[in-house]
Amino acid sequence: MAETPNIVVQAPAPAFRPLPPDGCVLTTAETAMVLRMPEKTLEWWRRERRGPIPMRIGRHVRYRSEDVRTWLAQQAAAGEGWMAS
Repeated sequence: MAETPNIVVQAPAPAFRPLPPDGCVLTTAETAMVLRMPEKTLEWWRRERRGPIPMRIGRHVRYRSEDVRTWLAQQAAAGEGWMAS
């Protein structure tokens, strides 16, 4: 009698991720999911010195969650002035 194979079905990864608490370090992919934008945009911003402040750990680029939160707050404040005019 033939055995049926064990098939494991995993749910697809979410398209976005909530911002973790301060003190967490995020990869570029995780930061892109938090901001709901392509990783290439973050890479371009990093070259242009825009966006959240990146840091290097060895040869890896990471983003501190508090830096992402601060950058988002700055963007919101800048947007309030734009929306008011």
